[in-house]
This record gives sequence, structure tokens and C-alpha cells, in this order.
Amino acid sequence: MLVHGAAAGERDRGAAGELTGRLRSHWAVRPYAAPVPESGRSGGGKERQSLARPVGLFALTSALALAVTAVAVVVLLRDSSRSEAIKDAKSLTDTYARTVVVPELTDAVLDLDPKATAEFAAKVGPRLADPRVIRIKIWRDDGTIVYSDEPRLIGRAFELEEELQAVLKAGGDEAEIGDTHNAENEFEKSEDIVLEVYTRVQTPSGRSALFEEYVPYDAVQDQSASIWWAFAPIVVAALALLWLVQLPVAWSMARRIRDGQNDRERLLRRALDASDTERRRIAADLHNGVVQTMAGAAYSLGAVENQLPPDTSAEAAQLLADASSATRGSLRELRTLLVDIYPARLREVGLEAALHDLAAPLQARGVATRVSVELPERPPEDVEALIYRTAQEAVHNVRDHASASHVEVSLIADRPGWHLTVDDDGRGLDDEARALLDSHDAPAPTGEHMGLRLLRENAADADGVLEIGGSPLGGVRVRLIIGRSTGAG
Repeated sequence: MLVHGAAAGERDRGAAGELTGRLRSHWAVRPYAAPVPESGRSGGGKERQSLARPVGLFALTSALALAVTAVAVVVLLRDSSRSEAIKDAKSLTDTYARTVVVPELTDAVLDLDPKATAEFAAKVGPRLADPRVIRIKIWRDDGTIVYSDEPRLIGRAFELEEELQAVLKAGGDEAEIGDTHNAENEFEKSEDIVLEVYTRVQTPSGRSALFEEYVPYDAVQDQSASIWWAFAPIVVAALALLWLVQLPVAWSMARRIRDGQNDRERLLRRALDASDTERRRIAADLHNGVVQTMAGAAYSLGAVENQLPPDTSAEAAQLLADASSATRGSLRELRTLLVDIYPARLREVGLEAALHDLAAPLQARGVATRVSVELPERPPEDVEALIYRTAQEAVHNVRDHASASHVEVSLIADRPGWHLTVDDDGRGLDDEARALLDSHDAPAPTGEHMGLRLLRENAADADGVLEIGGSPLGGVRVRLIIGRSTGAG
């Protein structure tokens, strides 16, 4: 009979321990979030203010990007229009060469025969008269000018540049910007900068010569400008329109993102509210059920242990003692768990007693603990719950991870705010944990850091701030400040 009772006690202990482990695992990192009315989340003005910054930043960066694009496009248009103007000048020179010069060009003209030169000038000169052209020259391969609309140049010889020699040998055409300060340009001094266009021509016998036209560079620039002004406003207007079209799209996307964030926050709050209700139910069920049963069992086992007959074997007595001890130990664990799940004393007697209850398990482990509370009056229920949950999370982290020998919990009130500070002399935060807790953009942490990270968000929603950093004791300081006095101390 005694052996059976001991075995039953051992089973109860195992079941209670398993239940305790499951509940601790489920609830240990769940922070409390005070309910916030959805109507008070953000008004229209606040929402617009929150959206104005990211949308304004997008508008600024997109405007800069489009401005850079516009400048690049305008520069490309300018270069393209200039290239197009030069191409037109080449086309004009090539047309004159094929239709006017080549049909009349003979070896006699290249040999400077006076009669042939005169006949060539009479036939070609009028047809080459073009207001767009400053000067016309036909060069022999030795650098001699065999024809020009300026007769004084005919028969004179000058050194051919490498570019002209290349055109004479290979054919094709070439255009370059030159000045009128060379010896061959003594009769074009009215123009400072000209566009020189060359193309190869041949006599019927195959002898090559170089046909050259001088075009005013101002004409090239004017043509380039006309092309540029025809397209640049269109490009700039298109880019400006694109920028304007992007703004409502960016605003809509930012609003959708913000609405999604608000929806997630509301869902989180509802989940936390539901979890708080569930904690209350579980705590009540445990207190009225398992805890009462185990308390009765512990009392009964203790009574039986004290009334053992003298002839009871030592083995049976030891089994009964073990069962009684295990039952009492499991009962203590369950009662501690009840405080973790839902602090009944918080509502009954307030924060000071509840904070002392939190510190009691640390003291039982040999950790020197000091709790200091200065509250002229009791805080509102939601503030009280947030303060308690923050202290609970901090104390649990000290218990489970800090390896501390000294802990100080301080709570003071200074209108219109409350300051909670939990200091320890433990091992402190590692670099990874500090980065996760300090960065708002870091991935959501898990495990022991998630509770404090979520509590920080809850503190912000309650017009407060949760600071996590180094402690004067050498470990970690968790500090919760609620109210507009957040800048104090």
C-alpha cells in the first residue's frame, strides 16, 4: 500500500514537472501588451505625417535620379544633334562630289592645264555656289590645289595633313573642326572656326584627288541647336510627368505598407490580449484543480508519514518520504508557475508585493536581491501590468542566463511618469544580442531576446521607452520609462 502510494506520488511529480516545463516554455517570453483602443491608434493627420517622410524621401531621390537622367539625356541629345549636323555636312559634300565634280574632272585639270581649268571652272563653279559653303578646294595628291572658288589659291601647294592623305588612299570621307590660321586659309580669315569636310574624287583614268568644302561651324551649331530644342523639351517634360505620376503611386504603396503594419500590430495586440485571458484561465484552473489536489496529497502524505507503525520497513518509509518530498517540491513549482503565468497578487496588493514575489526565487537560489519601490499612488492597471511584465522578463533573463550574484529592482514615480530599473552583475549582453535589441531593422529575434524586444515595442505604444544596456553593477540594465518624462535621468 505504501509502495503504491509512493509510485503514485512519483507519477504526480513527473506529470506536474512536465506540465510546469510546458507552461514555462509557452509563457516565459510572452510579454504583456496593454490594450490600446483602435480608434486611438492614429488619426488622419498622424497617418499623413507618418507617410509624408518616406514619400517625401522617395520624391526627393526620384527627382534627383530623374534630374541626373535628364542631364544625361540632354547631353546625349546635344552630342547626337551635333553628329547629325556633321553628317548632313558630309552628305552635302558627297552629293556635290558625285553629281558636280566627278563628271567634269579630268587628268588635264589635275595637270593644271589652263584651258581645262577654265572650262572646269565655267561648268562647275556656278553649280558649287552655295551660301552654306565658305570655300571649295580640289587637291592633288602632292598637296597642290588644282581648283578653288578662290582663283588665287589655284596652283599653290601646301603640305597635306595625315587625315587628308588617309582619305586620298583609302577613300571615304572625313570631317574635322579646324581654324583658319593655317597658310592655306589666308583667304578665309573672316571665319575663326570652320568644319572641314573631305572626300575622294577620281578622274576617268583613275587618278585620285581630294574634294574639300569649308562649312561655317556656326551653321553646324545652329542646326545642332535646332535639333536639340526639338527633342530636349519633350524628354524633360516626359521625365517630369513620370515623376509626377510616381508620387501618388508611392503614396499609395506607403499607405498600404503602413496599413499592413497597423493590421499586424492590431492582430498582435488581440493575440496578446487573448493570451492574457488564457493565462488567467490556466492559472485559475491550476489553482482550483491540480494545486489543491497536490496540496491535499502533500498534507495526506505528511500525515501518513508521521503516523507510520513502528514495524514499517525502512524501505517503505523512505519511499513514503520521497513521495512526500516530491509532492511538496512539485507544489512549490506549480505555485511559482502560477505567479509567472498570472500574478494574482499584482491585482490584489499592487506592484511592490508582486515585485518582491518575483525576486523571491532569486533569493532562494542565493542571489542577493534588493527591491525598492516608491509609488505615491497606484499606477493605472495597464501601466501596472506593463511594468510588472517588464520586470518579470528582466528577472527571468537574469535567472536563466545572467549567472548573476546581485540584482537590484527599483521602481519610482515622478509625474507624469514611472521609472523601472533592473540591474544585475551578470555576464552582460553578447554582441549579437545587443545588435538584435538595439536595431529596429534587425530580423525578429527568437528565444530569450524576443520577450524584451516585444516589450520595447509595447513600451513605445504606451508612450514610453525600454532601454537595454550596461549596468553600473557590471551586467545588464533593463530600464522602462513610461510617460513624457522619458528624458529624465
